[in-house]
Order: sequence, then structure tokens, then C-alpha cells
Amino acid sequence: MPAIETQGRLSHLPWEVMHDGNGFFVEQKYPLIVPVRWQDKKRATYEPENRPLQVLFMATSPIDVQPVLDFEREEGLILETTSRHPLNLTVEESGDLEELNHLINSYESAWFDIFHLSGHARLTDDGGRFLTESETGNMLPASAQRIAEALTRMPKIVFLSGCHTGEAGKEGAVPSLCEDLLELGAQSVLGWGVRY
Repeated sequence: MPAIETQGRLSHLPWEVMHDGNGFFVEQKYPLIVPVRWQDKKRATYEPENRPLQVLFMATSPIDVQPVLDFEREEGLILETTSRHPLNLTVEESGDLEELNHLINSYESAWFDIFHLSGHARLTDDGGRFLTESETGNMLPASAQRIAEALTRMPKIVFLSGCHTGEAGKEGAVPSLCEDLLELGAQSVLGWGVRY
């Protein structure tokens, strides 16, 4: 499977829409092409734990942000898909990063393997912002810095399930929310490039 290391403005290019005149490369079966973007960083390595996978899930649904997402269904799909695998799912219900921080700090260090943040995100001139909730449920756009501060103990994988979280701004001149989290110490970050 081919992979492309993309840094800087190359990460902004829409590799997923490469076409050979007959069809999209990603639709071909032989050779299978799956565009993967990565940044080569020296990171800590982790040994597999002999325990169920520990997943922390938080959905955000601020007041007056449309469309309202069906995050209960997303949570249900996670449980259904992983039903045959040992997994413990912890759900942070408020959508507030301060509450997330309190929850994480109530567990021992490096307890969570995966953090799954679900909701809406926007790309601004200053970079990506995930639309989290204030303590009153109002929209509170969060930068990668704010998300990293809330996590304090960065899980091995962070999944930003929101539009534009993997998309760089200003034609690649402004890093994506995912790239910013990598720069702040995240090991692996998954995100979305565009909205569908």
C-alpha cells in the first residue's frame, strides 16, 4: 500500500481525489491505494497492555450549533462494532473540556488508550477549532492547545471526529488541528480532511 509523507503545504493537497483518467486511485483494487498522511516525529513507543482497551468518548453538542449530531448512535456503534473485543468505554457526558480534565485526572496516569472526541469543528484563520461546550452548554471553540491542556495525560490515539479537523488552512499554510496536536505531544491523531 503506497503512503505519502506530507509536511507543510503538501498535506493540504487532496490526494484522495487522484485520478488516472479512467477512475479514482482509491477505487482500484490492484494495487490498493489508501492515502495516508503522517508526520515523522520521534515518539515514545508503547508496549501492548494485557487488559481491555480503555476508550474515553466525549461528544459535544453546543446550544444553537446545527445540525444536532446523533452522538448516542455513534456511542452505540462503537459498542456494537467492538462487542467481540475486550473494551471498556468511559463516556464524558458534558461536552466541556474542564469536566473532561477532571474525569481524566480521576484515573491513574496513562489509563486511557484512545480519546474519541465527536462533534463539529471549524477551520479559522488561526487554525482548527473544535466546537466544545461551556459549563452552560454554549459554544466554546477549542484550539489544539486547549484540547491538549484538558487531556493532561495524552492517550496513545486521539480521534477528532469532526469536519475539517485534519484539514490545513490557507492552502496548507496554517496547520490542521491534528497537526497542532501532534506538535503538542500527541502520539497519533486521526481526523477528517473535509466535510461530507
